Amino acid sequence: MKETFNNETISSLKRGIFSSWYRTIDKSFFFSIVFMLFCSLILVSSAGPVIEKRILLPQNYFISRHLLYMIMSLCIIIACSFTNYYTITKISFFGLFVIILILVYMFFFEVEIKGSKRWLYVFGSSIQPSEFAKPLFAIVTARILHSNICYKYYISFFLYFTLVTLFLFQPDFSMSIILSITWILQLFFYGINYLCFFIIGTILLIVVILCCYFIPYIRNRIYAFLDPLNHDHFQISKSIQSFKIGKITGIGPGEGVVKLLLPDCHTDFIFSVAAEEFGIVCCLPILFIFGYISAKMFYFTYNENDMFRLLTIAGLFVQFSTQFLINIGVVLNLLPTTGLSLPLLSYGGSSLLSTSFLLGTTMSFSKSRLAIKRIIVS
Repeated sequence: MKETFNNETISSLKRGIFSSWYRTIDKSFFFSIVFMLFCSLILVSSAGPVIEKRILLPQNYFISRHLLYMIMSLCIIIACSFTNYYTITKISFFGLFVIILILVYMFFFEVEIKGSKRWLYVFGSSIQPSEFAKPLFAIVTARILHSNICYKYYISFFLYFTLVTLFLFQPDFSMSIILSITWILQLFFYGINYLCFFIIGTILLIVVILCCYFIPYIRNRIYAFLDPLNHDHFQISKSIQSFKIGKITGIGPGEGVVKLLLPDCHTDFIFSVAAEEFGIVCCLPILFIFGYISAKMFYFTYNENDMFRLLTIAGLFVQFSTQFLINIGVVLNLLPTTGLSLPLLSYGGSSLLSTSFLLGTTMSFSKSRLAIKRIIVS
């Protein structure tokens, strides 16, 4: 009798906890994310076998790993949305410190592969620490700017400069750009003097232009974008071809032929696979959902009264929407190639897990405001 009572009590408590959680989250935001994750499963199941044959990997290698990453991502999103933002902030400070140590270690000791040191290999699996540094940086910078400590602007700049320098040494120019946009817009949202904002923005723009001119691989990508006839433009031309073949309704799941020639069809160019096999009728809803998630994040930012939460959500919003826009811009030949994956859709454990942490944190930081609003309404 006592055991039955205890089991029933525990079950009711669990139902109460999940019921309370479900009431305080933004449901449309959460289910939009879940929808995109299932879309990614379909696209990776189509693109994965091509890469498996090309580099002689076991059958279902990518889809099995991606399914595991997807389950882990859902757990991270739910766990973060359950966790209060004080705890997430503490974890972020510790996590960013560890990531910086790893990036320093990689610079000195990790083996260079394909001209870069972006990946850390642990027990046969590769991890891209810079992916996790992005959301952690947004949270930590927001906390620093919101604090009462002296020289907080200098501290935030030092943190930004340290990470960007480590990224450029990998080299990873795209991540540096996203981090730069995040930092300067967080300063803007915090209310920094307009003259200071203009000066910082101008200096960063000059640095970007100098990097584009003096760093060979960046310069070559820009030349290929501006003059495709005289430079290597293979991936982009095939990406555009996939849209032409797919047209309105696509040629059918798994029937794509352009992916056979695209080296990164399962990562950077996953949207091209969607265009060829499922057509515009699939691409437009995907773009709409991405736009909806970004719009929701902006809405959370706009309606937030607490400065720390506002700065955090603003930084995460900038990172998510910027990476999404850059990837789509590259796929449609509107921007030079960058090597950035498409959030939530591309294959890749580091990208998917870090994006899940980003979105789960957004849910956590916006949850308090939503809970208060529902209490007032009721």
